[in-house]
Amino acid sequence: MVENLERNASRVREEAARQAQSWEMNWFAYNHARDFVLSPHPVQYPLSIFSYPYAESGDEPLDFYNARDFSHRISSEVLP
Repeated sequence: MVENLERNASRVREEAARQAQSWEMNWFAYNHARDFVLSPHPVQYPLSIFSYPYAESGDEPLDFYNARDFSHRISSEVLP
């Protein structure tokens, strides 16, 4: 309570209503669980965060920060 406002104060209720009807575009959640299994196991195991694509060539992980040597494309299709 930085401003020492009560939960039922009008400013608090107005802000809560505003935030409940909007989405902060700069926020996303990280998965901190390790309950998923990749097959085959990647060299960098376990992988915790999938904010970037991960790929290997042979037994070497590719540098996903290097846009010249690592690129990817996301596509989708309707399944029958």
